Amino acid sequence: MIVAMKKATAAFFSDRLEAVTEALQKTGEFMPVEEDGSARVKTVSAPILEEEADTALKAYSKYRKSKSGGMLSSPALYSEEDFTRDNQEDKTSVIKTVELYEQLNSVNAQLASCEEERKALLPYEALTLDASEQDGTKYTSLIIGRIPYSEKSKGKPPLDEICERYGVSYEGFYDESGQKYFYLSVFRGDAAELIQALNERGFEQLRLPYKTGTGRQALEKNAEKKQQLEFLKNSIDKQLEAEAEKAQAVELFYDREKAKADRAEIPALLTESTVVLTGWVRSDRTEIIEKAVSEAAGTYSIQFDDPAEGDKVPSVTKDPYVIDQYSTITNSYSPPGKNDIDPNPFMAPWYFMIFGMIIGDVGYGILIGIVLLIVKKIKRPTGDFAKLINVMLYSCIPAVFWGVMYGSYFGETWHPLLFSPLDNILGAMILVLVVGVLHMFTGITIKAVMNIKAGRWLDALTDQIAWMGLITGCGLLALEQTRTAGIITAAVSVGIIVILGGHAKKTVFGKITGGVSSLTGITNYLSDILSYLRIFALALASGLIGMVMNVVANMVAGGIPVPVLNRVATIPIYVIGHGLNTALSILGAYVHTGRLQFIEFFGKFYEGNGVYFRPLQRKNKYTQITKDKEMKGN
Repeated sequence: MIVAMKKATAAFFSDRLEAVTEALQKTGEFMPVEEDGSARVKTVSAPILEEEADTALKAYSKYRKSKSGGMLSSPALYSEEDFTRDNQEDKTSVIKTVELYEQLNSVNAQLASCEEERKALLPYEALTLDASEQDGTKYTSLIIGRIPYSEKSKGKPPLDEICERYGVSYEGFYDESGQKYFYLSVFRGDAAELIQALNERGFEQLRLPYKTGTGRQALEKNAEKKQQLEFLKNSIDKQLEAEAEKAQAVELFYDREKAKADRAEIPALLTESTVVLTGWVRSDRTEIIEKAVSEAAGTYSIQFDDPAEGDKVPSVTKDPYVIDQYSTITNSYSPPGKNDIDPNPFMAPWYFMIFGMIIGDVGYGILIGIVLLIVKKIKRPTGDFAKLINVMLYSCIPAVFWGVMYGSYFGETWHPLLFSPLDNILGAMILVLVVGVLHMFTGITIKAVMNIKAGRWLDALTDQIAWMGLITGCGLLALEQTRTAGIITAAVSVGIIVILGGHAKKTVFGKITGGVSSLTGITNYLSDILSYLRIFALALASGLIGMVMNVVANMVAGGIPVPVLNRVATIPIYVIGHGLNTALSILGAYVHTGRLQFIEFFGKFYEGNGVYFRPLQRKNKYTQITKDKEMKGN
């Protein structure tokens, strides 16, 4: 059901603002809203080091022996007392780490620059020319550069030919990729003409990349500089490695600072000595909010009012535990709007079954279940992620059920209780189409009931009941025994749609044409029904891929004459092949089951467009809070 919301208004002395907002954040039940005259008010007086703590954790990542945040890492557990206790040592460690990390980045940048400088100097290592000589003398110019050069070219190379023409000689000092590095001395009066002749042959004039000494001396200075930087880097690395021992404590510090940042500014009415906070709270959680404000504020006033006309009221659903897990699917589409009902009790069974039909393999269902149970055990997920894990875990049950019905065990067919989709394609298609029609009928029936309760019984008759009759009649036409009943049902339904379908129109002409034109809706229904063939297609594709993996494994085993070795050789094929197929199956089931709920099912009765309930709460990344103080850390 959709939970009624209350607008909470709490007033207290302004010196208790930080304590009250921290208490409200701890409950995770209060969603602050802006009211007329309210402004963003700072609630945290001390500096917030969230970004610095995040930088410190990035710096530790290279040096940590065990890393958090991975697939197989568990969040550390702390008591409420440990989480809220400020630790000056952690703050000092974070600040020191950030400084070291910035120094390390600076040193790495200098090392990169040093390496680029070394590469630029390499061609000049054999050049004995001093940098002070590159500008020539009063009467001569020194030309340094490179030119395409090939000893195998017909005739004299261009450089030799030009130098001979101008009566000069050159000194080569480096060859690279068909380019000759050289220098020569020429009278200043001939320099321009010589350079022009060289340019015509692809010459590129260069300046020495060092200002003093020779190229070899410049390389020696570069190596000395690099050595000093590497020594400094090693020193910083050792300091960071020592600081990384405190990473778990800094993770706790980060989550604490993240919580401060999330509540650092909230909308409030502020006077000289008092603060008024307004926000939404679930009607069944008002006592929690009042208790939090009472303990944090001391002297306070609080009231809970019903939503006023025009308020943007957030939507929250409350269902039995198993059904509530499916609220994450609904919320990924849109929370309920003001005219909606809670769709979760109706959607959950269908999502449960269709997800399982798509996977449809005993082996894959069990494998997915085992993996998800391991994830739940290790990661201890919370919030919507925990609900999504549970939804997929529940879906392993129908996956195994339909696997037994199909006789599918890791792609192998064995004694199906119903039929194998690979052997009875037509039967599988009929099955999913029947499931699709029943799924749609559930949504259409919900809308009909909503119309009847609202007094719109004629809408229910023409827009829902008659269409279900027409679809049912068309289905009955497929069987000879029910063909007559199908014709009658379809004809009556068409008559209702044509005669009464335009009842909402104001003019007589509109009433007549409205019913006829509404018959075009049959194409929409046909399209929706055919969409359910994706269940068959995905199940068939998964079965075929699994079967191919088994065939390939058997071929490999058949090619190895050693009895034990031939089976050992197939293990990678089974593990990788079926592992990837399982991952593809669960991804396809998640995407396409959601699509069938959102379009074919919700489209019949559910509008959505509600406001998300986003309470002020802790969003811990690395840690979890537990009441058990003995479960601190990992």
